[in-house]
Amino acid sequence: IKYSLNGINYIITIPSGETRHVHLNIFGEYNVYNSLACIATCLTTYSHLLTLDQIIQSLEKFETVKGRFEFIICCKPFSVVVDYAHTSDALERTMKNGRQWLVEFNKNSRLIIVFGCGGNKDQLKRPLMGHVAEENADIIIITSDNPRQENPQSIIDDILSGIQQKIDNNRLYIELDREKAIHLAMNLAKNRNDLIIIAGKGHESTQILADHSIQFSDQEVVKNKYKQMMQNNF
Repeated sequence: IKYSLNGINYIITIPSGETRHVHLNIFGEYNVYNSLACIATCLTTYSHLLTLDQIIQSLEKFETVKGRFEFIICCKPFSVVVDYAHTSDALERTMKNGRQWLVEFNKNSRLIIVFGCGGNKDQLKRPLMGHVAEENADIIIITSDNPRQENPQSIIDDILSGIQQKIDNNRLYIELDREKAIHLAMNLAKNRNDLIIIAGKGHESTQILADHSIQFSDQEVVKNKYKQMMQNNF
């Protein structure tokens, strides 16, 4: 499996011995396995209608789903991904995919994670997500997700309880305001080829605060901040 700036490439060999190159316009190693399952299903069920080349051509037309390892900025000079990962398993997969991408293009760059946890549910996952971030990120920025009626700082304290080693202030940041947390990540990355992953909300366009919702999109926050940075020449 090889990562490119616009997706994933791999070689497939089917039981008949045919070998093909496959390019996916999406990221994440799990999408390789998803596409292999699709190819196998089509060849098994629709072999009388579809050739291997036709199946692969269809797969190569797929585009990134909003909020699923979605690149908002790519190598200009840093990169920003928005992903819906909101469990410890999903966060770990997303960060490992990010690390694989960095190994291909920017081996000496840092992986910066921005994330929080939702309020009023799933309290047990919070320390697990903190531990996953500790194990996989170079810089951790913990912020609010959808705190709902719960105290945002209490949620963050639960996340912090999963971080087992003492981390210095250059690696761990706490910022309750999600927009400011994203801005912080971009400022930290601006002079390097770092990869920022903003996890938890993905495609969502609102944030739930106490008993009301506000318009909030991780993608739009990134785009607006980047536009400002460009105007100021970073």
